[in-house]
Amino acid sequence: MLTYLVPFIVLILVVVFIHEYGHYYFARKYGVGVTDFSIGFGKEIFGWNDKHGTRWKICCIPLGGYVKFFGDRNVFSQADQEKILKLAAENKKSFAIDHYNCSFNMKNPMCGDEVQIRLDLINNNKINNISAIVRGCALCEASSGLVVQLFKGNSVPYHEFMKDFLFWLNNIDQEIKSPLPKELEIFLPIKEISNRHTCITMPFEATIKSLKTISNVN
Repeated sequence: MLTYLVPFIVLILVVVFIHEYGHYYFARKYGVGVTDFSIGFGKEIFGWNDKHGTRWKICCIPLGGYVKFFGDRNVFSQADQEKILKLAAENKKSFAIDHYNCSFNMKNPMCGDEVQIRLDLINNNKINNISAIVRGCALCEASSGLVVQLFKGNSVPYHEFMKDFLFWLNNIDQEIKSPLPKELEIFLPIKEISNRHTCITMPFEATIKSLKTISNVN
């Protein structure tokens, strides 16, 4: 078993490093201070400080990583992490649908996250089926899973969906109001981490842009 497990963990860590380094690189480029660069979650196994004051560390749970910017605080509870990781894991097991009549691929150039949305529409106003395939971080994967849960078998998103979503996300004290779905509250902790907003908005934006490829969608 170790023959397969060790290379798998090493591969995950390499992918995580490349992904998180994208955030680190652009933060440094635009003068944003970085306090932590972590590979893994949980208790630190070992680490070191560089000349810029960034703590580079390896942690005990090799399921991802993060870059912490100056001024950020740890807003994730254990329950928050479990909900997001569960949603991401469920979507990770999904497959791209074969029958679809509109689609859109979207990429975040800042970190390399990619999402492919495929929609099977009925009468251009109901989403019969949808897939959201991701190559990226757990937040993007979780958001894609929520896209599938919210829209599969339901009417297309209302016209002002993205505007209302972004307004809620970018205003710390703003509560979710109908018709925005309450399920979006799973990302409540992300409101304070603005550099990760794109990770969760991109699957929704790709869905909207997919719908716009069909001009007469209601």
